[in-house]
Amino acid sequence: MIHLFQNPTSLFVAALYSTILITSTLASPIEGRQSLLPPPADPAGDAGDGQSSGVWKSGGSPSIGDRLILAECKLLIAGGKVAGYKNAAAHMEHYLDNTGTDLNLNVEAMMSDLPNFKSGVQALAQNSAKAAYTKAAKKGVDVSETFVTPWILYGYSPATNFDKSTTTGSDWFYAEGAFSYAISGEVTISKAGHVSLRYVVYVFDRYNWDFGKGVTIAGHGVSDEDMGKLNKVGLAKVYNVRGTSKVNNVATYDPAKTLPTPSTEGGDRGRF
Repeated sequence: MIHLFQNPTSLFVAALYSTILITSTLASPIEGRQSLLPPPADPAGDAGDGQSSGVWKSGGSPSIGDRLILAECKLLIAGGKVAGYKNAAAHMEHYLDNTGTDLNLNVEAMMSDLPNFKSGVQALAQNSAKAAYTKAAKKGVDVSETFVTPWILYGYSPATNFDKSTTTGSDWFYAEGAFSYAISGEVTISKAGHVSLRYVVYVFDRYNWDFGKGVTIAGHGVSDEDMGKLNKVGLAKVYNVRGTSKVNNVATYDPAKTLPTPSTEGGDRGRF
């Protein structure tokens, strides 16, 4: 989940420590997503990825201190929703749900909220579709060429990737931090020579905790080790974050022209 020196999840803990308690509910997974070729294999984490999380239930019985951290996290979830950090709150809430099941994201919402992500998807689709078209054109007509890209890291640089001057940008920063995305698609040349394109966008991340990171809140240290220990003692469970967009259809595809921006229709559906 964390690819640089700064842990956005820890910053979320710091930002929302003193907010108030309300009832919270995790949104259901997004339904109706379609795919072409499946995404590539899950990307490998970096050297320090998830070190503080350890193995679930490998750390013995929870201590009083562990249960106090759990209680603080529940307050943070509620406060996050009040403050507008709904994605960050939902991610932490799923961690405390202790199931370890995948959390499904609305990719259209991410592209709508993160303009640099949408632009990156457009550029990746542009280059990948053009390469697929070149292969298909060599075969003639009445042919299709499928493709799937490697995972691309959407990181913290440039700073505009997550506009922390806005609640929306900060929310995704605290929820996801750096994440990976990929595209699969298909270019088709009909018998009459008409060319079309369709593609989907995949997102992947790991919600876990690293080593040697943390913050101090009102004189109280909150470390990744503390948060990761909830996994080790079985009070929470790390998980994978995934998302699959709807199919983007380009009815008339011309490799010499710029692709339309990927669709964000449905970005308001299934938000947390």
